[in-house]
Amino acid sequence: MSPALPEHIILQEILTRLPAASLARFRFVCKSWLAHISHPNFVKSHIYRKEDYLIRTCPGGIGILSGTTLTESHIEDVPASFDGLVGSVTGLVCGISQSRNHFILWNPILHVYKQIPLPKHSRFSFFGFCWDSATENFKLVANFHSSSALVYSTKTNRWIDVGSYQIPYPTHEFPAVIVKGIPYWTEFFGSPGILKFEARTNKFTWLGVTCLAGKRYSLCSLNDCLTRIEYSLPGGNSLDLYQFNEGRGVWSKMYTIDVRTTFILTIPKCFNYSGEIVFSGCHERLHRYSYTPSLIILEGMKTSTRHLRDEHRKLRSVWCMRLPWKHRRSRHSSEFDLSSPTYSGGSIE
Repeated sequence: MSPALPEHIILQEILTRLPAASLARFRFVCKSWLAHISHPNFVKSHIYRKEDYLIRTCPGGIGILSGTTLTESHIEDVPASFDGLVGSVTGLVCGISQSRNHFILWNPILHVYKQIPLPKHSRFSFFGFCWDSATENFKLVANFHSSSALVYSTKTNRWIDVGSYQIPYPTHEFPAVIVKGIPYWTEFFGSPGILKFEARTNKFTWLGVTCLAGKRYSLCSLNDCLTRIEYSLPGGNSLDLYQFNEGRGVWSKMYTIDVRTTFILTIPKCFNYSGEIVFSGCHERLHRYSYTPSLIILEGMKTSTRHLRDEHRKLRSVWCMRLPWKHRRSRHSSEFDLSSPTYSGGSIE
């Protein structure tokens, strides 16, 4: 029988290569694993690992699609009041309540979440979720129509007013796409441009878009670049792809795709899934963003009630199965007898 692997090999060589979803389960193997996997340096090392998933709203909740297995998992323990999907950045998912009075920051694989109340205001026009990689700071943005914008920082746990911006009213309140932690909005009344919020500077900027007459466009993230896909309505037979060069501030045409279908009778929504651009020609509003699982837990996050109930039920089941038969609750007994030294209930050591 071969000897066991040294612990430092397991911790430093094996665990660091595992996906976050597996590590979330392995935290409870023993205390040393829990301490190692929960350490800030270990959590940080997994932030920029690329795992190909897509998170989306679906009937009855939230679905996570795997780009590797091409399967979808439905998440059942979604935090209460979670309604609209605002975005997903660096392993955290942002939602908003149905009443639009608070955000929800949620880590699906760790089953923890945090509610962030929105300041009282008469009317919000759109929302966003972003990541400042320079300061490792998650931010929320809420804009008031023809008024001011507020930004929430998870570093300071407070809202600040970042000034007044005269932004046309959008047709959709959530970002069209998030690229490298930066949200972009489209489809504003009276404006064909693309609105960007820069998390590092807390400023909105407009990206100019020049489309030929009769052309429409959708946005997606391709190879971590903002990509614009132009098409004609109705019944266009080609798509033109442009990528935005952040350094030069210009759009560059990549290529044209011939389309042998009639789905462009409606306005298609596009997104990147498993390295490919996927189009949806349906009329329903799709909320979907790239998702990479992580081990991040923010200050103030708590475990979802449903997950606690499920874990308690599992522990009770394991505990009862490990009790010797003579010490289990009998039909006529009112209590357990745990005096036997043969009890083998497990614990974290």
